[in-house]
Amino acid sequence: MPKTVSTKGFAFNANSILFAGYGLTKDDYNDYAGQTVAGKVVMIFKSGEPGSPAPTASIRNSSALNAKLKYLTAQKAQAVLLIDPIVDNMPDNLKGYLQSEEMALKNKETMDRQDVPQTMPVITIGTSLANKILAGASTNIDALKKKITDSGKPSPQEIKISVCASASKVEKKVKSENVLGFLPGSDPKLKREVLIITAHYDHIGITPDAKGDDKINNGADDDGSGTTGVLLIAEAFAKAKKAGKGPKRSILFMTVTGEEKGLLGSEWYSENPVFPLENTITNLNIDMIGRGDKAHESDNNFVYIIGSDMLSSDLDRIGKKANKTYVNINLDEKYNNRTDPNQFYYRSDHYNFAKHGIPVIFYFNGVHDDYHMPGDEVSKIDFPMLAKRAKLVYFTAWELANGLKRPVVNKNDDGTPKM
Repeated sequence: MPKTVSTKGFAFNANSILFAGYGLTKDDYNDYAGQTVAGKVVMIFKSGEPGSPAPTASIRNSSALNAKLKYLTAQKAQAVLLIDPIVDNMPDNLKGYLQSEEMALKNKETMDRQDVPQTMPVITIGTSLANKILAGASTNIDALKKKITDSGKPSPQEIKISVCASASKVEKKVKSENVLGFLPGSDPKLKREVLIITAHYDHIGITPDAKGDDKINNGADDDGSGTTGVLLIAEAFAKAKKAGKGPKRSILFMTVTGEEKGLLGSEWYSENPVFPLENTITNLNIDMIGRGDKAHESDNNFVYIIGSDMLSSDLDRIGKKANKTYVNINLDEKYNNRTDPNQFYYRSDHYNFAKHGIPVIFYFNGVHDDYHMPGDEVSKIDFPMLAKRAKLVYFTAWELANGLKRPVVNKNDDGTPKM
């Protein structure tokens, strides 16, 4: 059993709730005008503005929310209730993820962050619960939004209703492992340089409240397909070496743990590398290559590539040339940008290499209806396409492992040219 090492949490109790609309504090519009915030439990809309529908999740929304919470912290609010309509119809996979235990590496950065005292609990609620609270003031969300929009003025009010909440945080030690396979290079000088090929072998486990009888998330595509790809590629390179045609540079084949809990396995490796990061030329990361998404229902001969030109124009050229020469698959770059609302560039293991300045390519077949659901079964895998996508990674790896020079990093982390 995991060992409990510490307990933290919060508790609060109040006789009323201050509803403060959108939580905005602009010069010409202040949801807190005439109100005392200190010591109060404050309820606000998580996003949106008067007269406008709540926007979709984005970096801009996150920045606006952080500004609201920063203001409430400075004003010494006791706690905050965020009204988020997403809670009302939350998919089972997202609900299961949010209810699952959070994991983090026990390094200095994490421990320092956890040791910072939490001054203000923040709890997200749905519109259903919010309306039950607002019923105490004989109103509801729709009525308040209409009132604010029609008048153009804030409508803060204190609702006389008792509210209390508490939570405890239990820290447990959990041990897991990355699995590494190393193929030494054949060139006396170039073998010091290492190409890393990754996929994650963990998944999300059991979803007790999933609809239907099947509660087990087997993760055939996410990321059984990727780990299968790594094994296929490793086998191909091993056969080449046995035939006397092994790669000049060394290759590390690594299936990592804890991706679904926050890219933990790749983060650990990037902070505790077996081979120096300065000798690591590229990371090719495979996360879901066994199926397709709705955008490609009529033609599954594709793969999304993400990150190939983020840090190195050389890597982008090498990867696309390998595809054109050997595989000829449609390379879809729809998500290949830092401002994509899905944030895929930051959501798989390649990013823990990219943040250290190592060029990466992330191979991905997109999100489908069975993503993080029990329906992600092996019977739905498109094996010919899995093999074809794995071939693309193999031939790209071949060019990288045998090229005269390693890919030059000619861009900064934000995409601007290196001077």
